[in-house]
Amino acid sequence: MEVLMSAVRWLMHNWNERKQYMLEVLKCVRFGLIAPWQLVDVKRNPENPEFMELMSYPEVQKMVDDGLALLVLLLTNCLLSSMTITI
Repeated sequence: MEVLMSAVRWLMHNWNERKQYMLEVLKCVRFGLIAPWQLVDVKRNPENPEFMELMSYPEVQKMVDDGLALLVLLLTNCLLSSMTITI
């Protein structure tokens, strides 16, 4: 989350000049390593105008959604592998 927040702060410091670099910068963020609740907060927090601005771009929405999808797959695989079936 620290990498994402650093990227957001850098972009928003001079948004009009830096928004052209948004996708290049955000591609460096490993969304799949961010806690799922934090990604949901990024997607749906109307109190954070920076997140709302970023989420208005479909490419950023896809990055966050792909991170959530990866986390769901990893958690599902972890749960399935921990189950033991006895007959």
